[in-house]
Amino acid sequence: QTSLGIITLNEVTDEQLKALLDKSENIASIECSSEVSTDDIPLDKCDDTMRMPLLISFMDTCNAACQLETMQEANVDKTKFGETTLGIIMLNEVTDEQLKALRRKSRTITAIECDSDASSSSDANETNLSFWTKVIITTISGIFLLFSF
Repeated sequence: QTSLGIITLNEVTDEQLKALLDKSENIASIECSSEVSTDDIPLDKCDDTMRMPLLISFMDTCNAACQLETMQEANVDKTKFGETTLGIIMLNEVTDEQLKALRRKSRTITAIECDSDASSSSDANETNLSFWTKVIITTISGIFLLFSF
């Protein structure tokens, strides 16, 4: 609480916010000073050991500049991830706080998943890999074939 009659809440649940809104005779306004998130993005294909890199898929409307801005807002250093032309960032290293911040970016990020074990594109068809993991493996395999001649 400040001397100006302002109370700053760092976190609030939906129920708490509804209760505050119901007390409108005592509250002049409620404002947000940061991005408000409804649900955290789930971590797909992650187990207790969380294999890296994490594959972060973005909305179609989020271009390379938007993706970079999203990573910067989560305080992820550019040296910790690689960008692809497919709208996916491969995150090689992340702290708990950075991951928490990324999981709240549902306006730009569509999915976050742990890396899956795979050795070739033929293995991808027989295992339970995500669509994006298969795309990356197929693209990399195609590039190797193209330059092997």
